[in-house]
Amino acid sequence: DPFPVVKNVQVFVSRENKMIKIVWEFDQPATGFKIMRGKKGEPIETYEFIGGTKREFYDKWLTPNTEYEYAVIAELQGG
Repeated sequence: DPFPVVKNVQVFVSRENKMIKIVWEFDQPATGFKIMRGKKGEPIETYEFIGGTKREFYDKWLTPNTEYEYAVIAELQGG
């Protein structure tokens, strides 16, 4: 692969805690990760930017009974 890929993205829903946990693998240094989110069937947009050492994200800003779609994009040194 010419471009490094975020792999093994997994999503865990906790209705009791009203949050979604997203975990992933990335085996290269990253300056950060862009978390993309959208309601199911709508375009996903940049939602949050987190540090490059992180491999998990907790989404707590949720609307009940709504399905979301996510993407995780690695930001690398130099763009």
